[in-house]
Amino acid sequence: MSHPSFTPIQETAILSDDVPLLNLFRNKSEWIWTKEYPEPPFARSNEQRAFRKTFTNTLAPNARPVNATVIIAVDNYYALYVNGAVLHPANPDDDYRIARVYNIPVYHDKLVFAVRAVNINDGSSENPAGVKAAIKIAYSDGSPSTMYYSGQDQTFLAQSIFGEGWEKPDFNDESWPPANIQNGEAFHDIWYDLIIPTKATHATIDASAFSQAQCPGVVKALKTGEVAGLAVGTFVLGALLAAVMTYLISRQRFLNRPVSPPPKTQPAPSQINQYLMTTPQDYSPTSSKVHQPIHTHPPIHKHPIPSPEYQE
Repeated sequence: MSHPSFTPIQETAILSDDVPLLNLFRNKSEWIWTKEYPEPPFARSNEQRAFRKTFTNTLAPNARPVNATVIIAVDNYYALYVNGAVLHPANPDDDYRIARVYNIPVYHDKLVFAVRAVNINDGSSENPAGVKAAIKIAYSDGSPSTMYYSGQDQTFLAQSIFGEGWEKPDFNDESWPPANIQNGEAFHDIWYDLIIPTKATHATIDASAFSQAQCPGVVKALKTGEVAGLAVGTFVLGALLAAVMTYLISRQRFLNRPVSPPPKTQPAPSQINQYLMTTPQDYSPTSSKVHQPIHTHPPIHKHPIPSPEYQE
């Protein structure tokens, strides 16, 4: 499945505004993973895990998020997404001891930072694995930035089995448990040499591509009037469809109704006599039939007799 991607534009020294986040990453954030073994940070080798951190803007509409900074390190390597767009593609050659800083523009009140972390196969069935991260959101009106870090922040979620679209904001992660804190202190010799970054990668992405990444096919949010118009149009269309279905059902019932035979009527007597006279049922042989002569009756009076009052 293809994803829109951020485009790196330059690498600069870490901005002064990001120094507090860098200190938080170094001093407060902890390594996290899914809860699998009773003795972390061991995890199954040659497997991948998914992590999600969701930000929701509570300052709208007075302030909007305009910029995000992410500092991250993963043992062993990772792919990083923001609202479904690729910020860092998976690269097996990444060194888990090197943390990276990304500075990007953002355009929405809901942001999901998603990480697909891979624990490589080092020849054993399990080995240490972890994700260490810190995130900062900056606002349009200059309000104090919001910062998160892995570890005590239980809003970082982790899952070992994840479906398609898990990196997008509209994915339902309600069943995902909080990430488990790996015992980094006990394995200080593994992660003690983590290299803290001094530079940041600045990347950008087109706003429409960013919207398509989080919700394919939808580029902008509907306005209030558009929502009302859509609701009215949906209602009218539903009413028309209901009327058409009612007509079709009624018509089908009319065509399938049982048809009663026409009532039997008795013919008039004259019709009976005529029928008997014109269509006799005669089954006698032809030679035995007697043909009756036709008699003509002479007129009773040859001349009309006048009425008595006209007699002379």
